[in-house]
Amino acid sequence: VPQAGDTFDVKLMLKNTNEKQYIQNIKVSYTVDNDVLLPANGSSSFYIPKINAGETYELIIPVTARPDMPDSPVKMNLTMEYEDKKVSSRS
Repeated sequence: VPQAGDTFDVKLMLKNTNEKQYIQNIKVSYTVDNDVLLPANGSSSFYIPKINAGETYELIIPVTARPDMPDSPVKMNLTMEYEDKKVSSRS
C-alpha cells in the first residue's frame, strides 16, 4: 500500500472492446482530486499509437503521492481521446 511521499506505478488495462475496428492516436490524461498524486515524470498525459480490435493495452502511470496525502481512497479521473480507422475523432 503506497504511503504519503511514495513514488509508485498505477497500472491501467485499456481494452478496445470493438471486435472489428482498431483505434489509433490515443491520448490518455488524468487528474486526481486535490492533486494528491502528482505525475512522477512531469506529465499527466500519455500517448498510445494504436490498440487493435479486441486487444488490451497495459498503461503504466508513474505517480508520486504528496506528503500530506490522506489515508483514504484516491479518485483518479481519466479522459481518453482517439481516432478510429477513418481518422474520426472520438472521446
